[in-house]
Amino acid sequence: MGCLMIKAWKAINICGYVASFCLLMSLMSNSQVYGRSIAAPVSAKLVGHADPRQILDLRLVLIPSHQRELAQFLSETNDPKSSQYQLQLDPAQFNERFGVTKETITQVSEYLNSQGFTQQQGSSYGQILHAKAPVAVVERVFSVKINNYTKDHGKFFFAADAAVKMPPELVGKVSNVRGIDNMAQAKTRDN
Repeated sequence: MGCLMIKAWKAINICGYVASFCLLMSLMSNSQVYGRSIAAPVSAKLVGHADPRQILDLRLVLIPSHQRELAQFLSETNDPKSSQYQLQLDPAQFNERFGVTKETITQVSEYLNSQGFTQQQGSSYGQILHAKAPVAVVERVFSVKINNYTKDHGKFFFAADAAVKMPPELVGKVSNVRGIDNMAQAKTRDN
């Protein structure tokens, strides 16, 4: 899988971070567990459960359509003997050939809405769906507990206690959920 991801990264220069990111996320996905396999670093100290009313801004990475054709395209663009070797697509071309279907976007949005998420908004090319929900809703939908932790020199962050488990309604449609933690943006608390 790692070699395929490296080849995908090298073989296709999709102008724009979003399309490249979504492609790699779809290659890394599996049908049951998504997100970090270890949510909080071992060195982190548990502070307590996150406020259930805290609003999280999630980014759900949607799986591109035509997965077999996409795999074939990646193989051909990495094969020096192929007429497609080093072919590059801009985001519009990628979306036309492999973009997420409107049906998938609608199904994911409707499911999230039924579970208490708000403000679902897609990225310009539809590979990422932004949605907001309170911690309590995120925990229920993705079968995790979100806690507050502290690490190095008083830096605080929140993270799930386990890897996200995709609900059956989203399996095959969503490859990854981002925003379930803020470890990368961990900053010193002012109070």
